Amino acid sequence: MRAEFQIRRAVRADAGEVARIHVAATRNAYRGIYTDEYLGSLSVEERAHAWAAERKGHLAIDDPDLAVFVAIADQRMVGFADVGAAASPGFPRHAALHAIYLDPDHIGRGIGKALWRSCVDHVKERGFDGMIAEVLSRNVQARAFYQRMGAHPLPATEMLIETGGVKEKVITYRWPAR
Repeated sequence: MRAEFQIRRAVRADAGEVARIHVAATRNAYRGIYTDEYLGSLSVEERAHAWAAERKGHLAIDDPDLAVFVAIADQRMVGFADVGAAASPGFPRHAALHAIYLDPDHIGRGIGKALWRSCVDHVKERGFDGMIAEVLSRNVQARAFYQRMGAHPLPATEMLIETGGVKEKVITYRWPAR
């Protein structure tokens, strides 16, 4: 059964709900990848502040290339996506899909695809040549989702980073402009 939901642009006042989903989804997606200590230390209050921080938080920055979309089901936020200009010099005129996170109870209902589609539409409207996303190599759920959405992994981009209390390999996925 598909849930009824709506997608809309996020506003600064959504920071608390975006943070709630961010923390819950991170704990769900990265269990067994990040350390339990790191996952336990995640704070909704700190994330909400980061999302709304003046001139830094993606819900507070006035930049037409940056967009945060939220999914609402049964009058409750159940997911979000964050997209903006890529900072990587290897991908000029590309957007970066910074995140797609869903409340763990709403995975598999088409919400992630709808959020991704909103990001793609935004990328096209802004005239980018494509979109990239960096993902941990052990995040098999995200990697499978990106590939279902037509992304191609770029093995030459693999690098080792320290995140979540561990060292992990990251790979970049790319979607061409459509």
